[in-house]
Amino acid sequence: MLRLRLLLAALILSPALALTPTAARAAPPTMGYALIDGGTGKLLAQQNADTAFIPASVAKLPTAIVALATLGPDFRFATRLAATGARSGPSWTGDLYLVGGGDPLLSADQLRQLAETLVSQGVTRVNGRFFYDEGALPRLPRIDASQPESVPYNPGISALSVNFNRLIAAWTRAKDGSLRLDVTSPAAVNTLPTPWIGMRANSAPQAPAPMQRDSSLAGEGWLYAPGLLEPKGMVNLPVADAGRNAAELFRAVAAKAGLTVAEPRAGRVPPTAPVIAGVESPPLAEIVRLALRYSNNMTAELVGLAASTRMAGAPPASLAQSAALHVDWLKHAAPQVDWRGFALPNHSGLTPQGRATPRQLAELVRLSGSDLQGLMKVMAADGENGGIEGKTGTMYFAVSLAGQIRRPDQAPLYFAVMLVDWPARAAQEALPMVRPAGPPPGAAAWRDRARKTIKELTQNWQQGKW
Repeated sequence: MLRLRLLLAALILSPALALTPTAARAAPPTMGYALIDGGTGKLLAQQNADTAFIPASVAKLPTAIVALATLGPDFRFATRLAATGARSGPSWTGDLYLVGGGDPLLSADQLRQLAETLVSQGVTRVNGRFFYDEGALPRLPRIDASQPESVPYNPGISALSVNFNRLIAAWTRAKDGSLRLDVTSPAAVNTLPTPWIGMRANSAPQAPAPMQRDSSLAGEGWLYAPGLLEPKGMVNLPVADAGRNAAELFRAVAAKAGLTVAEPRAGRVPPTAPVIAGVESPPLAEIVRLALRYSNNMTAELVGLAASTRMAGAPPASLAQSAALHVDWLKHAAPQVDWRGFALPNHSGLTPQGRATPRQLAELVRLSGSDLQGLMKVMAADGENGGIEGKTGTMYFAVSLAGQIRRPDQAPLYFAVMLVDWPARAAQEALPMVRPAGPPPGAAAWRDRARKTIKELTQNWQQGKW
């Protein structure tokens, strides 16, 4: 045990982790961990086990636990078309409503299925108005306001969220220096141009970033700085107005399918309007598995909001209010856990304000029982019945891992390991939202070294060395 701690101390205190001018003058990164025997509940190894760290995407684990318990693993999100009026020959005389249910996996391909349902019934035109209803969940322009505004992992949130609320901006430069830039919404089949997203060159003498939001537009748009773009390239951008984007995508795929609808406008579906078409998501357990494997923030937020809506009987007003309901649920479900210092401002962990201790996270995984079995990512396999599976969390200068170590013919081990460089994090949080989206100097190397530390520690535990 002492030898292992000395090894870890050498890794953490080495100069390779002090990689920025700020970090070089600061205290070394702090590390905490907790290892719990699944059979006895005994704490086998610990360091700063009750110190609060930044969980980052490990916060998706408590979100998953609450959602699976509240909604059930077989729960499915539904997206519907409803309408007033009636069919008259090839036309539908009345208003059409695209009604969101919060499906995080909804794609433009499924929107086309909705349109094709009407076309298959002989309807080729809707003569009335076209509304989109995103009232089932709160409508938010982004997940966390402290992140760079152009990062694709910080999109808007809505009950109508399509293609993960992401855009692809691709450009090429001609020999005369002129720039051609195309923006599309990606899907498996129906990848579509998005002319409703404004794009124009930034006329400012010194642009702060290659891409920044265009606040001069009534709708959604971006300013690009030609001088900061490579001759050829591509970036992913987040969608802020997810509901309108979904409605515009529906209108576009409907036209491809042979159905004409009016320009979209926001509105609520009348309670008496019948449903005329619908699509459903995969079961929640599969959505959670994908969210934990690929760590998609939008998916985690929509799943968390759906669970909160079920608990409260109405949509929460904000992610913070929704996350507070989850924290209360956890405290009531596991009163034996010391919850002091535990804080979830949202459901994805995309916030530097989240806090959790290693012991809290290890206990959460232990107490979840079989709910997370097979849903976490396999980090290391060891035969048919053994290995390490868990959820990683990564933020600049903060790295975490929580999960379980399965051992043949023995009780599993539950653990959490967390590292953070607090001065470097403080410097990162002081940056403005409009800034280049890339990592700060030294962040990637710091992350890699931290991950190596965690890997060596968990592998030792797997071998019974603690």
